[in-house]
Amino acid sequence: MNVPKDLQPYLYRKELRYSLRTGYIGLAKHKARYLAGQLHMLFKYLRGSVNGLSKLETKKIQELVNQFIKKSIDQWDESYTAPESSRPYVDVDGFRSY
Repeated sequence: MNVPKDLQPYLYRKELRYSLRTGYIGLAKHKARYLAGQLHMLFKYLRGSVNGLSKLETKKIQELVNQFIKKSIDQWDESYTAPESSRPYVDVDGFRSY
């Protein structure tokens, strides 16, 4: 994913690349969309705290972004592999009622 130009000076990167930890293209596409949404929220948050970012060291900013991405991927994996009984819906009727 490309890093927005206004945030590149703080992240010291033009793009973010991470393994989605899957060999299945369909699953990778779903995961990538989810992660893109999470990153857009992170970018929005970072834009709101640009003054705070300028006080942090480069390594600390990169570490925080890496932790955020890892946590987002882990959350997706947990929700995708959760037992059916704990998912918000498991069939068409459950989906409609949800």
